[in-house]
Amino acid sequence: MTDSSRAVFLSYASQDAEAAQRICAALRAAGIEVWLDQAELRGGDAWDHEIRRQIHDCALFLPVISANTAVAMAYEKMARYTDAKAELAKARAELGDAAAYQYAWVYTQWGDRPKALEWLEAALHPQDPGLTDLKVEPLLDPLRSEPRFQAVQRALKFPP
Repeated sequence: MTDSSRAVFLSYASQDAEAAQRICAALRAAGIEVWLDQAELRGGDAWDHEIRRQIHDCALFLPVISANTAVAMAYEKMARYTDAKAELAKARAELGDAAAYQYAWVYTQWGDRPKALEWLEAALHPQDPGLTDLKVEPLLDPLRSEPRFQAVQRALKFPP
Protein backbone atom coordinates (compact mmCIF):
# COMPACT_ATOMS: atom_id res chain seq x y z
CA MET A 1 0.00 0.00 0.00
CA THR A 2 1.50 3.26 -1.04
CA ASP A 3 -0.53 5.89 0.78
CA SER A 4 -2.76 4.69 3.61
CA SER A 5 -4.19 8.20 4.06
CA ARG A 6 -6.19 7.59 0.88
CA ALA A 7 -7.09 3.99 1.68
CA VAL A 8 -10.21 2.25 2.90
CA PHE A 9 -9.71 -0.08 5.89
CA LEU A 10 -12.03 -3.11 5.73
CA SER A 11 -12.82 -4.72 9.09
CA TYR A 12 -14.79 -7.97 9.12
CA ALA A 13 -15.53 -11.16 11.05
CA SER A 14 -14.40 -14.50 9.60
CA GLN A 15 -17.87 -15.50 8.42
CA ASP A 16 -18.01 -12.28 6.39
CA ALA A 17 -14.61 -12.82 4.71
CA GLU A 18 -16.14 -13.68 1.34
CA ALA A 19 -18.26 -10.51 1.37
CA ALA A 20 -15.23 -8.47 2.46
CA GLN A 21 -13.20 -9.93 -0.42
CA ARG A 22 -15.96 -8.99 -2.90
CA ILE A 23 -16.16 -5.45 -1.51
CA CYS A 24 -12.37 -5.19 -1.64
CA ALA A 25 -12.28 -6.36 -5.27
CA ALA A 26 -15.00 -3.90 -6.29
CA LEU A 27 -13.27 -0.98 -4.57
CA ARG A 28 -9.91 -1.86 -6.10
CA ALA A 29 -11.53 -2.23 -9.54
CA ALA A 30 -12.77 1.35 -9.09
CA GLY A 31 -9.20 2.46 -8.37
CA ILE A 32 -9.67 2.79 -4.61
CA GLU A 33 -6.87 1.58 -2.37
CA VAL A 34 -8.03 -0.97 0.22
CA TRP A 35 -6.32 -2.37 3.32
CA LEU A 36 -7.61 -5.85 4.15
CA ASP A 37 -5.92 -7.50 7.15
CA GLN A 38 -5.81 -11.06 5.80
CA ALA A 39 -4.18 -9.88 2.59
CA GLU A 40 -1.86 -7.26 4.07
CA LEU A 41 -0.49 -8.85 7.27
CA ARG A 42 2.45 -11.22 7.04
CA GLY A 43 3.90 -13.60 9.58
CA GLY A 44 6.14 -11.71 11.97
CA ASP A 45 4.37 -8.38 11.46
CA ALA A 46 3.52 -6.43 14.59
CA TRP A 47 -0.21 -6.94 13.96
CA ASP A 48 -1.54 -4.67 16.67
CA HIS A 49 0.75 -1.81 15.70
CA GLU A 50 0.11 -2.23 11.97
CA ILE A 51 -3.69 -2.47 12.35
CA ARG A 52 -3.79 0.59 14.62
CA ARG A 53 -1.58 2.52 12.19
CA GLN A 54 -3.75 1.61 9.22
CA ILE A 55 -6.95 2.57 11.08
CA HIS A 56 -5.41 5.87 12.16
CA ASP A 57 -4.11 6.68 8.69
CA CYS A 58 -6.99 5.48 6.54
CA ALA A 59 -9.42 7.81 4.81
CA LEU A 60 -12.40 5.55 5.61
CA PHE A 61 -12.98 2.73 8.12
CA LEU A 62 -15.53 0.30 6.69
CA PRO A 63 -16.83 -2.47 8.98
CA VAL A 64 -18.47 -5.43 7.24
CA ILE A 65 -21.19 -6.77 9.52
CA SER A 66 -23.72 -9.43 8.51
CA ALA A 67 -27.33 -8.28 8.29
CA ASN A 68 -28.68 -10.45 11.11
CA THR A 69 -25.98 -9.28 13.51
CA ALA A 70 -26.53 -5.63 12.65
CA VAL A 71 -30.30 -5.97 12.99
CA ALA A 72 -29.94 -7.75 16.33
CA MET A 73 -27.77 -4.92 17.70
CA ALA A 74 -30.17 -2.28 16.36
CA TYR A 75 -33.25 -3.94 17.86
CA GLU A 76 -31.54 -4.15 21.24
CA LYS A 77 -30.67 -0.44 21.11
CA MET A 78 -34.36 0.29 20.41
CA ALA A 79 -35.36 -1.84 23.44
CA ARG A 80 -36.96 -4.42 21.13
CA TYR A 81 -35.41 -7.30 23.04
CA THR A 82 -37.63 -10.07 21.69
CA ASP A 83 -36.89 -8.99 18.12
CA ALA A 84 -33.18 -8.67 18.91
CA LYS A 85 -33.03 -12.19 20.31
CA ALA A 86 -34.97 -13.52 17.30
CA GLU A 87 -32.48 -11.94 14.87
CA LEU A 88 -29.56 -13.36 16.81
CA ALA A 89 -31.23 -16.78 16.74
CA LYS A 90 -31.54 -16.44 12.93
CA ALA A 91 -27.84 -15.64 12.71
CA ARG A 92 -26.98 -18.65 14.87
CA ALA A 93 -29.18 -20.91 12.76
CA GLU A 94 -27.54 -19.66 9.57
CA LEU A 95 -23.93 -19.35 10.71
CA GLY A 96 -23.66 -21.67 13.70
CA ASP A 97 -20.65 -21.24 15.97
CA ALA A 98 -18.54 -19.92 13.06
CA ALA A 99 -19.72 -16.43 14.02
CA ALA A 100 -18.56 -16.69 17.64
CA TYR A 101 -16.48 -13.50 17.40
CA GLN A 102 -19.46 -11.58 16.03
CA TYR A 103 -21.76 -12.93 18.75
CA ALA A 104 -19.25 -11.56 21.25
CA TRP A 105 -19.76 -8.14 19.63
CA VAL A 106 -23.54 -8.43 20.01
CA TYR A 107 -23.52 -9.56 23.62
CA THR A 108 -20.98 -6.86 24.50
CA GLN A 109 -23.25 -4.20 23.02
CA TRP A 110 -26.19 -5.70 24.91
CA GLY A 111 -24.23 -5.36 28.14
CA ASP A 112 -24.14 -9.13 28.76
CA ARG A 113 -20.45 -9.48 29.63
CA PRO A 114 -20.53 -13.14 30.72
CA LYS A 115 -22.17 -14.23 27.46
CA ALA A 116 -19.87 -11.98 25.41
CA LEU A 117 -16.81 -13.49 27.08
CA GLU A 118 -18.16 -17.00 26.57
CA TRP A 119 -18.43 -16.37 22.81
CA LEU A 120 -15.06 -14.66 22.70
CA GLU A 121 -13.48 -17.72 24.30
CA ALA A 122 -15.34 -19.94 21.82
CA ALA A 123 -13.82 -17.92 18.96
CA LEU A 124 -10.40 -19.26 20.00
CA HIS A 125 -11.21 -22.86 19.03
CA PRO A 126 -10.89 -22.98 16.09
CA GLN A 127 -9.21 -19.60 15.97
CA ASP A 128 -11.52 -17.13 14.25
CA PRO A 129 -9.59 -14.83 11.86
CA GLY A 130 -11.66 -11.92 13.21
CA LEU A 131 -9.61 -12.20 16.40
CA THR A 132 -6.77 -10.38 14.63
CA ASP A 133 -8.78 -7.20 15.32
CA LEU A 134 -9.29 -7.98 19.03
CA LYS A 135 -6.88 -5.34 20.33
CA VAL A 136 -8.41 -2.57 18.23
CA GLU A 137 -12.09 -3.55 17.91
CA PRO A 138 -14.07 -0.71 19.54
CA LEU A 139 -17.21 -2.84 19.96
CA LEU A 140 -15.29 -4.91 22.53
CA ASP A 141 -13.97 -1.96 24.58
CA PRO A 142 -16.35 -2.65 27.51
CA LEU A 143 -14.66 -6.05 28.00
CA ARG A 144 -11.02 -4.94 28.07
CA SER A 145 -10.73 -4.81 31.88
CA GLU A 146 -12.16 -8.32 32.26
CA PRO A 147 -9.62 -11.01 33.22
CA ARG A 148 -11.24 -13.46 30.77
CA PHE A 149 -10.81 -10.94 27.93
CA GLN A 150 -7.18 -10.46 28.90
CA ALA A 151 -6.71 -14.25 28.95
CA VAL A 152 -8.05 -14.48 25.39
CA GLN A 153 -5.71 -11.70 24.34
CA ARG A 154 -2.74 -13.50 25.94
CA ALA A 155 -3.74 -16.76 24.24
CA LEU A 156 -3.50 -15.00 20.87
CA LYS A 157 0.16 -14.13 21.58
CA PHE A 158 0.05 -10.75 19.87
CA PRO A 159 3.47 -9.17 19.41
CA PRO A 160 4.22 -6.38 21.90
